[in-house]
Amino acid sequence: MIDVSDKAMCCGCNACGDVCAHDAITFKTDIEGFWYPEVDKDKCTDCGLCERVCPILHVEELKRNDYNPPVCYGAYHKNLEIRFDSTSGGAFSAMAESVYKQDGYVGGAVYDTNFFAHQFISNNKEDLKRLRSSKYLQSDAEGFYTAVKKAVKTGKPVLVCGTPCQMAALRRYLNKDYENLIIVDFICKSIASPKAHRKYFDYLEEINASQVVFFKAKNKELGWRSLTKKSTFANGKSYYGVRGKDLYSRAYHSGMIDRPSCYSCQFKGYPRIADVTLADFWGVEKVAKELDNDTGTSAILINSEKGKKIFEQVSKRLQKKEVKLENIQPFNLALVKAAVCPDYDRKQFFSDLESMRFDQLGDKYFPVSARKYDRVRTLASCVRTFIGMTQLRPKAVWQFLHLNFLHPAIKTDWKKGKLLFPTPYCVFEIDKTAKVIVEGRILLGNKRFRKSKLESRFLFGKNSKVEFQGDFRFGYGCDVEVFDNAELVCGASSGGNIGLTLICGDKIHIGSHTFYGRDVSIRDTNGGHIIAQQGFKDTNPVIIGDFCWLCSECKIMPGVKVGDGTVVGSNSVVIAPLPAHVLVTGSPARIIDTDIVWKH
Repeated sequence: MIDVSDKAMCCGCNACGDVCAHDAITFKTDIEGFWYPEVDKDKCTDCGLCERVCPILHVEELKRNDYNPPVCYGAYHKNLEIRFDSTSGGAFSAMAESVYKQDGYVGGAVYDTNFFAHQFISNNKEDLKRLRSSKYLQSDAEGFYTAVKKAVKTGKPVLVCGTPCQMAALRRYLNKDYENLIIVDFICKSIASPKAHRKYFDYLEEINASQVVFFKAKNKELGWRSLTKKSTFANGKSYYGVRGKDLYSRAYHSGMIDRPSCYSCQFKGYPRIADVTLADFWGVEKVAKELDNDTGTSAILINSEKGKKIFEQVSKRLQKKEVKLENIQPFNLALVKAAVCPDYDRKQFFSDLESMRFDQLGDKYFPVSARKYDRVRTLASCVRTFIGMTQLRPKAVWQFLHLNFLHPAIKTDWKKGKLLFPTPYCVFEIDKTAKVIVEGRILLGNKRFRKSKLESRFLFGKNSKVEFQGDFRFGYGCDVEVFDNAELVCGASSGGNIGLTLICGDKIHIGSHTFYGRDVSIRDTNGGHIIAQQGFKDTNPVIIGDFCWLCSECKIMPGVKVGDGTVVGSNSVVIAPLPAHVLVTGSPARIIDTDIVWKH
């Protein structure tokens, strides 16, 4: 009879519940949000099946496989759309496609409507999009083992993927090796509390006043390495949580929301229990640079003959290279090391999780890390940028000092590196009544060719307002004119190429992470020229959303609003508002594709 007296000895795999023929085992969640088996002693016959399937009680028997060490590859799916939608390089999708093509079954974790995860299996290829991508919380496997056994007995190919403990439990549950079953696990740091995951969503929904309708734990629009969590809300807004700044990422990597068994995980090391092990191939740029363009690369560990067979079946779908285990393990220490339990009051933490908003919990337990010597690093980086931009030429050095420390209209913060960095060929006319707010590192006339003398011009008129909300880059040859009483707002982490023209007579707002090709023109004014036409306006605000891409020589005309994530094709002329996440081209611009995503 299963008796969980020590929570560290239960991984919550649910296999004992599936194997019980008398329905004597149910699962209850504790205050931490993890489930544990409870036995109804009136129904229990003490048959011992629950103990027989428990992977923790039989881990040494399970650690047997054909290859030790495994045969290793770096790879990515040749279909860029699949790769972009995957957590790593799309290797799981390649295998799933092959199995579906043979009318087989594929199983793994999917979200429900509340973004809880559970294990799921089907022979419908339309389900692959739901199965793809890691979920970063414990998935409920109740009923999964029974469903897999039923699928295996059809004789059709079956591919299942789960955490190492879940896949070990599956082997114990089936009690024999089926030739038509391929078991895949992944390099698992830990499994996180479903309750903490839901509390994170509650917080996002509260501050955005809208329900989350889409979530991707590792969205690649800002690159694979950014570890971005993207949430889209019913009101059309999107949130991008990047690496150490996102609350859930900080909670997960703090180790505070891990299941207790993860701190003493017995499913590390070799031989692996699964046929194939998948992971992000961190460090791939050091081993196989040709496999890396920051859209994801899979590390693939082939552990058995069956694993080798499925890999050979899908090889044509993959761009791949054989590597050594020592190329993978140093950047994926979770292969061999269990999660580390932090030094904290766990009971108080989960009590606070119950009552605090998630951002309050973060402030108390996992604040944004302030690395030692951060200020020194910032200043050193600023010095390098100063030297590179000004080339230490007297005119540019004087402009740097005047703009950042002497001009009455400009507000900077040198201690935080929030400064303006001009090149030697910049021309400035900034009225003393203007208001220039600098909240990032602003490169003015940034040059690819250091010897170029191409002029960059900046005019900020009387009572104008210019706000840089984060880092921004103006390429050389730009012409930025903000007329009297006009307002220009530039979002963070954006940048223009050579020849960007911004003519602002009223209001231009540019979102964050928005980029420009060569010779892009944005204007909200017709320069005082009036057409005798009903409703004509000389000036009309331009609003450009976040994560937009304005390709070479396109023109954004007065009164245009461009939705988030939209791509405007080269030489296009935009004269009317554009919705979010569309691709447009032409003069006038027309929509040629919808629901697009792109890597910034």
